[in-house]
Amino acid sequence: MLAPQRGAQCVTTDAVVEDVHFTRAAFSPADIGHKALAVNLSDLASMGATPRWFVCALALPRDYPARELAGLARGMAALATAHKIALVGGNFTSARELSVTITAAGELSRAPLTRAGARPGDLLYVSGTLGDARLGLAQLREGLRRGAAVRRQRRPEPRVALGRVAARYASAALDVSDGLAQDLGHLCTASGVRAELELARLPLSAAVRKALGPEGALAGGEDYELLLAVPRHAAGHSSARALRAGTPSPALATSQRGAGG
Repeated sequence: MLAPQRGAQCVTTDAVVEDVHFTRAAFSPADIGHKALAVNLSDLASMGATPRWFVCALALPRDYPARELAGLARGMAALATAHKIALVGGNFTSARELSVTITAAGELSRAPLTRAGARPGDLLYVSGTLGDARLGLAQLREGLRRGAAVRRQRRPEPRVALGRVAARYASAALDVSDGLAQDLGHLCTASGVRAELELARLPLSAAVRKALGPEGALAGGEDYELLLAVPRHAAGHSSARALRAGTPSPALATSQRGAGG
C-alpha cells in the first residue's frame, strides 16, 4: 500500500529491450539496470516532478545467470537510492530476450511541464552537450568499451534537480531521447510554434564536434538532456537557479517564433 502524497502525481512507463536498446556484450548488467530506470526518471524530470516510486517488470531468458540478475539489480538500486525513489512492486516472466519495463511515479508541487506551453519569443535551452550518446553507440559498435561518450550511452544521468527548477520558469519541456531535431519538432507541433535553430550555439563536446559535427549531433538520440522553452523575461532567473541547484546551467541553443514567423 502506498501512502497518499502531498501533491498531484504523474506517471510514466518505458522499456529497454535487448538488441534494441542494448546488447549484453556491450552493456554490463549494472548498466542495463541503471539505464532502464534512468530513462523513466528523465521523463519525470521533463515534467518537473520529484520521483517517488516505481515498479519493474523483468522478462528474462531461461538461462539468464543469477549473478547477472544481481548486477542488474545493483545498477538500478544505486540510481534509485541517489534519487530517493522506492521500488514498490514488479513481475518476472520468461522471454527469448532480456527486457526491463519500468513504470515510475513522481510528485508535482505545481502544474506539470508539457510539450504544449511554448510561446513565440521563448528561448530554447538544453541542459548539456548533445550527440554524446550517439557517438558512444558508434564506439561500442567499433569495440570500444571506455570513454566519456560510451558512458553517456550506457549510463545517462536524468536531470531531476534541473527539472524541478525548470518547473518554476519554463513554459514547455521534454527530454531529448530521439535527438534534438526530432524532439524539437515534437515540442513545436504540440505548442503550435516554429523554431529558429542556431547551429553554431549547439553545446557539443570536442569529441562530438570532431566526429559528428552539429548536423550529426542533431540526429543523436538517447542523450536524455532536458530541452526547455523559457520566456525571455525569466531566462536569467532560471539559469541562476539552475547553477545554485548544482545542476548544469542550460546552454542557449535556439530561439522561437510563432507558426507564422
